[in-house]
Order: sequence, then C-alpha cells, then structure tokens
Amino acid sequence: MKERGNTSKSLLITLGIIAALGFLGYLYLTRDTAVETDLLIVESATGATGVDGDLLKALQELRTIKLDLAIFNDPTFRSFEDFGNQLTPQEPGRSNPFAPISGSTGITPSQDPVDSE
Repeated sequence: MKERGNTSKSLLITLGIIAALGFLGYLYLTRDTAVETDLLIVESATGATGVDGDLLKALQELRTIKLDLAIFNDPTFRSFEDFGNQLTPQEPGRSNPFAPISGSTGITPSQDPVDSE
C-alpha cells in the first residue's frame, strides 16, 4: 500500500515537471524576436541622449533653487547642541596589516598540530 503512495507522488512530480517544461517551451517559442527599439540610443542634435537630457534638465532646475541663509542666524538654530563625542587622534597601525609580524613564528605544514598525533 505504501508503494502506491510513492508511485502517485512520483507521477504527480513528473507531470508537474513536464507541465513546467511545456510552459517554458511555449514562452520560448512565442517570444517576440524583433529588435527592441528601446535598446537603441539616439543622440539628439545637442549631443545629449534621453537619459543625459533628463539629467541636464534636473541640474538646471536645481540651479534655480535659492536657499535662505538667514536660518543660520536664527536663535532657535543657534540653540541646538552637539551631543557628539570628540574623537581622540590615535597612532596609525601597521602599513600592511597582513604582513607577518617580525619575530613571530608561524605554523608551517610540518608543524601542523593535527598531523603531530
């Protein structure tokens, strides 16, 4: 009786795999093989492509923004406190941290503790 359950499960898995392969084959065979026009980039007379043109337009809009610097003189802004910690300068480490330390003895393959049983 247990063998019949395994056979049904195997049959369902096999049918699922066949259905998935059939679906993928259908998608592969019915795909559009024409060249996508979105993949081509055409330069305009100004020399800017579509993406570059959008970027240049955004930069132009950013240049028109004027900031009011009077906020820095506002008493509320001046009342803010800096709660950060002051970092103390430290001596830099070794120039090459991966270089062997002078005077140290490293383990060579003949001194491997696993092999010395």
